[in-house]
Amino acid sequence: MEYLIKRKTKEHRISIGATFVDAVRLGPDWRIAIADADGWINHDGMGRPLPLDAGVEYRLRSGRQFGPVSSRHVAWRHYGHADDVVAYRPILADKPAEPSGEPGAPEWDGEWKPGDRCRWQEGGTCRGEHTILASDGDMHWIRDDFGGYDMASSSELFPIRTAAQRAEDEAVEAMMDISGGVGTGLGVSEEEAKAIYRAIRDGKIPGVKLEGSQ
Repeated sequence: MEYLIKRKTKEHRISIGATFVDAVRLGPDWRIAIADADGWINHDGMGRPLPLDAGVEYRLRSGRQFGPVSSRHVAWRHYGHADDVVAYRPILADKPAEPSGEPGAPEWDGEWKPGDRCRWQEGGTCRGEHTILASDGDMHWIRDDFGGYDMASSSELFPIRTAAQRAEDEAVEAMMDISGGVGTGLGVSEEEAKAIYRAIRDGKIPGVKLEGSQ
C-alpha cells in the first residue's frame, strides 16, 4: 500500500498503485510513502508527519497501539524510549455523515466517491460495511470500521439500505410470495407490490396501517 504526501501541508492521500500516474498528475509537491498492507507507515522520529489536526492511530516501540487521536496530541520525536512512536496510520474520511442503516442515510448516486459508505459482497460472503477511501477506475481502496484496509471492484460494492428501505424490500417480497408472483408470472409484480406497500405506508388505504405507525 502507498500514500501520497504533500510536502508542505503533510496532507495524506492513498495511491491505488498507479504511482507514476499520480506523481505526474500531482507534480513535485507530493512524495510517496510506502505502508504495509494494513496502512501503517514507519515513522523515523523526525517530527510530526501529518497536519496538526489530522486524525491518526499510532504504534509505540513497545508494541502498544493508540488512537484515533488528533496528531497534535502525539509526541512524535524519538528519544530512544519504549514510548517512541515508530509507526502511524492516518485516518482518511472513514466516517459516514450519518449512521448507516438509519432513516435519512445519504442516497447513493450511482458512482462511488471517497467518503461513500458501501457494503462489500465478495462472492457469497458479505464483508460488512466499509468506507471508500480512494478509487482508480473500477477498483477502490476501502476501510472497515475496525481499521482494516482492502481493495474491491465496483461489482462487489453495494449501497447500504436504510431501515425503511429494508422494511419495504421485506414487505414486497412477502406480498409477491403470498400472491404467487415469485418466478411464476402470476400474482402481483414487484412494481405493483411496491405501489401497494407505499400506499399503505402513506396512509392512502383506509383502515390499514404499517406496524408501529400512529
